[in-house]
Amino acid sequence: STTTITACNSYLWNDSLYTTSTTHALLFPAGNVNGCDSTATLVLTIIGPSSSITTITACNSYLWNDSLYMVSTTDSRLFPGGSVNGCDSTATLILTISNSTASTTTITACNSYLWNDSLYTASTTNSILLPAGNANGCDSTATLVLTINSTVSSTTSITACNSYLWNDSLYTNSTTHSVLFSGGSTNGCDSTATLILTINNSVASTTTIATCNSYLWNDSLYTSSTTHSLLLPGGSVNGCDSTATLVLTINSPVTSTTTITACDSYLWNDSLYTTSTTHSRLFPAGSVNGCDSTSTLILTINSSVTTTTTITACNSYLWNDSLYTVSTTHNRLFPAGSVNGCDSTATLVLTINSAVTSTSTVTTCNSYIWNDSLYTTSTTHSRLFAGGSINGCDSTATLVLTINGPTTSSIAISACNGYLWNDSLYSASTTHSILFPAGNVNGCDSTATLILTINTSPAAPVITTVGSTTFCQGGSVTLTSSQADGNTWSTGATTQSIAVSVSGTYFVTYTGMNGCTSVNSLPVEVTVNPLPLLAGSHAASVFGGDSLIYLATSTLPNTTLAWSRAAVPGISPLDSSGTNDIRERLINNTVDAIVVKYIYTLSANGCDNTDSLLVTVEPPMNRNITPGRPQIVPPVQDFLQNQRILEVAAYPNPSTGHFNLSIRSNHDNPVAVKVLNVFGQVMERHEKLASTVTLRFGYGWNAGTYFVEVLQDKVRKVIKIVKVN
Repeated sequence: STTTITACNSYLWNDSLYTTSTTHALLFPAGNVNGCDSTATLVLTIIGPSSSITTITACNSYLWNDSLYMVSTTDSRLFPGGSVNGCDSTATLILTISNSTASTTTITACNSYLWNDSLYTASTTNSILLPAGNANGCDSTATLVLTINSTVSSTTSITACNSYLWNDSLYTNSTTHSVLFSGGSTNGCDSTATLILTINNSVASTTTIATCNSYLWNDSLYTSSTTHSLLLPGGSVNGCDSTATLVLTINSPVTSTTTITACDSYLWNDSLYTTSTTHSRLFPAGSVNGCDSTSTLILTINSSVTTTTTITACNSYLWNDSLYTVSTTHNRLFPAGSVNGCDSTATLVLTINSAVTSTSTVTTCNSYIWNDSLYTTSTTHSRLFAGGSINGCDSTATLVLTINGPTTSSIAISACNGYLWNDSLYSASTTHSILFPAGNVNGCDSTATLILTINTSPAAPVITTVGSTTFCQGGSVTLTSSQADGNTWSTGATTQSIAVSVSGTYFVTYTGMNGCTSVNSLPVEVTVNPLPLLAGSHAASVFGGDSLIYLATSTLPNTTLAWSRAAVPGISPLDSSGTNDIRERLINNTVDAIVVKYIYTLSANGCDNTDSLLVTVEPPMNRNITPGRPQIVPPVQDFLQNQRILEVAAYPNPSTGHFNLSIRSNHDNPVAVKVLNVFGQVMERHEKLASTVTLRFGYGWNAGTYFVEVLQDKVRKVIKIVKVN
């Protein structure tokens, strides 16, 4: 048989105690009912008790298993058969009790207060619950005990006579004025006081009465002449004092006494009294009815009070609520301010002395002693002398100090032959020092040292020439120095030899190994003569059969001109030659224009040159010829007379000095010449010149471009000339 058992903790089976789960079999010999063996099997499951732990944090209290806990604790409870498997169960509670918190804030504020995003304008006590609001996560209750005090405003309406003193200010006119007193009320809030002031003036009236024997006035009987004033407090319609004065004349032999208290002086019966006195005066028949009148004045003269305060202060002085910053004499009148009721005048004689500030700027050498202190470096230093100025005020002295040191300079010089230094000429190498007291730029001593090396200059080189120093344009001459190197020519070249092709004076110096340079060599004058050229036009044209006339001129004076023409196919005569002008008749035997070249040989100043003239010879048929009619070629003489030739040439052009203007014409009529600059201004003008003439001009002209206009009758020629520096 098999028995399946589930037990808690242990199980007793067949006298054996089992504490763990197992399967166990027992043999019982002849144990069954029929006497046979019996086998019993136990299938046992042992289940242990269960334990649980609950950790709780709660606020104020916690209910667990029907028990209420108010404080933190650890508590265990056994539940027999309480687990799900039917075994005992032990439950443990680990409990932390946190308390809710409460805070109270007591605030006194003016007008309003902002608390937790709410604006309060009246006194209140208000609490706010903040769930889980404290540091341990429990509820927090915040309580505000708030007292709201209001800003205090007070208005005082005053009606006063003549003046009113309010908050240390004297008002003499009606006004409404407010003053803010920060924190000035009893509750600590601001206080605003407003004064509504009405100023009424006192009223004074004078009654003049002439009567006999007696007069009843304001319940008083007067039996003698008098002047009497009566103050009626609040007696005017505006509530201010009213002063009524009776000027009374009793026309009877009376004696009147007038008691007067006045300030400084009193005028009575045309007499001015300046001191207290009792004075009687008899007026014989002085009353209007002719009776004597005796008038007595009992006079008390009170003097106005004058006080003078003499003050000497530094920078400023406060007097009667006024701040004075400059010396002054100031008077202030206090009406009826003295104890006797008279005016009081206070005079302030004020002398304001300024604090004295002085700055000493000193530049010195090495060191400086100032106020018993030794300074060795540049600095700015201030010192306060309390009451130290002659006027008794503070004195601040500032020293701006620049300390300069002595300087030492050294100069190394290599000179040729001699050297001038500090007004002394040195001709030999030396090292020399000079002390200049206060000699540097800052006024301190300066020591200058000269380290001098004197070298000797070499002798001047000698120039030799290869070729003549006078030659024609296009040629050159070679100048050679006697020194192989170290040469410096007047042209700037540094070679031993130079080739010269321009007129001028040339020399060379030599610099030796010691760096010294010789004097200039003996100069060599080079003269370059210009080549002569044709000054006129280099091209012309003529119809075949007509005579060619070319008046030849040269760019140089005294030029010898010779020309030649080689044979040209189609032109007759075949060839020709001559001197100076060309005058010949050329015949073109073709139907095309042919260019004929004349070669000129020009000689001047020993220089020969060639130039050319190109003449285009047109065939005769190019004239306007009527078909079928023969062409009539005029004779040479007729052609010379009818063709106007005016040749103008200027040389040299460009020019650095003057110009030569050559004019040649085949007509004898006079010639006019005008020279203009680029602005159209006339520089020179010549009238009625010969038809063949040479002019010279251009001296003193500025560099630039000019135009020469030559006019003969209606023939006009213009050429351009250029003046250069």
